[in-house]
Amino acid sequence: MAEGFDRPESDLFAIRLLHDCYADAVNRRDADAWGALWAEDARGDLMGRQVSGRAAILATRRATMAGLRVVGFFCQPGMIRVGGDEAEGRVWTHEVRGGARPWRRTSLAAHVLGGTKGKRRPLGCYEDREVRGADGRSRFRARRFTLRRDEGRATGGTAKPGEERMPVVVAGEVDMAPGTRKAALAGARPLIAQALTEPGCRHDAWTADPFRPDRIQVLDEWESAKALAARLLAPSYVGMLAHLSGSGIAAATTRKYRCDRGEPVYGADGVATAHFEAGTG
Repeated sequence: MAEGFDRPESDLFAIRLLHDCYADAVNRRDADAWGALWAEDARGDLMGRQVSGRAAILATRRATMAGLRVVGFFCQPGMIRVGGDEAEGRVWTHEVRGGARPWRRTSLAAHVLGGTKGKRRPLGCYEDREVRGADGRSRFRARRFTLRRDEGRATGGTAKPGEERMPVVVAGEVDMAPGTRKAALAGARPLIAQALTEPGCRHDAWTADPFRPDRIQVLDEWESAKALAARLLAPSYVGMLAHLSGSGIAAATTRKYRCDRGEPVYGADGVATAHFEAGTG
């Protein structure tokens, strides 16, 4: 028997069939079939972000799929160990993502897709626990995903020494269809609250523009590009894309800025200045 696969073929086949059904449901964009592969009390861990219960995991998945048009998902088990009605395993994954939902000037979607015309190829690993139910079928009880590589995302070149630790500010405008801005902001509130709890988030504000009745002003601050990269893969961010898509978004333009220095505008003497003191940090 191959190393890492320590049970009879019937047990291994049941687990392998679970993974194959998972990949098939993802590729067919069948959320119900995907959700049926999880136990009721399942737990999902996406790079440190916990989701508990089949219903909550399925809701997160629906939000993820709403922001994508093209998905190819492929997986290869690397280890399976079965003990009675429970099992644990490791699965290597390769995804192809591309084709943002069509918004005019889709800069917001481009953050999560690495460009509206390009494709991303995340490579990762799931560490799993499976359980066999009363019906004899194996389902996921827990899955923890770790991103190993994300090919296709534009990085803007290699960072110079110190740049990877610089804060990043994201600023932009989201234009909603007439009459939809108020409801869109209200629905975004829990997603913004979740973003504020994410590692490296210093600020995340979505506010109504006082001069443009359909515009939302966006201002985020992250402690580093690494923190922002994790944010762009978080369920709350993908959920925000899905929320805006379903709330009447008309256009979006966002920009990111890397900051080499931060100082108070007002000094100890109470005078506002535009210059920065010499030095770095």
